[in-house]
Amino acid sequence: MMRSCHRGARRLLPGSRRGSVYLLVLGVSMMVVTIGVGSALAARAQLERQSIAADVARADAGAVSALERVIGLIVEGKVDPRSMGAGVWVPETNLRGVMISVSYSDPDDGSLTDYAWDRVKVTSRARLNSVTQYRSIMIEPLPNATGGVRGWRRIPGSYRVEAAP
Repeated sequence: MMRSCHRGARRLLPGSRRGSVYLLVLGVSMMVVTIGVGSALAARAQLERQSIAADVARADAGAVSALERVIGLIVEGKVDPRSMGAGVWVPETNLRGVMISVSYSDPDDGSLTDYAWDRVKVTSRARLNSVTQYRSIMIEPLPNATGGVRGWRRIPGSYRVEAAP
């Protein structure tokens, strides 16, 4: 005579539990996924920091270049800083992907045209993506033999790195 046996019934060994291997594999898989996602996010953040640092360096070079160029033009007599409106930004120019502009202001009384011997603050701005850099320097007029302005010179120690004008 044949004995009937329930197919679904299993005998558990003493001390063993159902599904423990499944839970162990699931737990290890979760740890591997978490480590992988964390590494990917860290690499992405590092890449973003490097990209911003590169943009800052390029914008910084653009601001310095713009300032040096406009000071050169002023010293050569090709640009008169008093001919521009105080605080008005010159239309932006593209310098190798960096948008640059300059502005002139009178730090003493705010007016560029009221007194020929006022100092002038020249400020450059460079923008690249989300980064904006500013540089400024003060210049002063040089007298000629008849008492007029014959040119301009930089005021020593007036170069500044600015957050914003």
